[in-house]
Amino acid sequence: MRRAEDGAHLRLEFVAAHAVGRLARAELREFGSQQGMTDRALETLEFVAGELIDNAIDHGGGEGAREVSDAQEGVHVDTHLHVAPDRWVLTVADSEGELDPELKSRVGEGESSALDPLGERGRGLFLLMKMVDDMDVCTREGGRGVMFRVERAHGTQG
Repeated sequence: MRRAEDGAHLRLEFVAAHAVGRLARAELREFGSQQGMTDRALETLEFVAGELIDNAIDHGGGEGAREVSDAQEGVHVDTHLHVAPDRWVLTVADSEGELDPELKSRVGEGESSALDPLGERGRGLFLLMKMVDDMDVCTREGGRGVMFRVERAHGTQG
């Protein structure tokens, strides 16, 4: 895993495998804690990050790889967390996914009601849209892969 930290920003790039995704969630939580986020805000961040990272691994070319040895060569996940005094912003991008235009319009318009919480697909995004203040999805720069951006207000400790 590549890690770059600069003030209130943390970037992680890692192989698209669930074993590494779990480590990435822990890194994000630890960084948020160091930035003064409350326990409740950290729990929300960790859940949201976990859902987005798992989706990137499962649907972004990683084919659900559990271990690094199972991962497709060259397939990775990029995350960026910015923690401001009143909010956090997280982006999670895969390297191989294709953006469904219907999903983009539903997420972009904040239509969580258009996602089926009881269906085979969409439960995680339905929950995420209820947990964050803003969510957007787009094609990554360069036209390959999908990037989710989420934002949530929070309080800090102290």
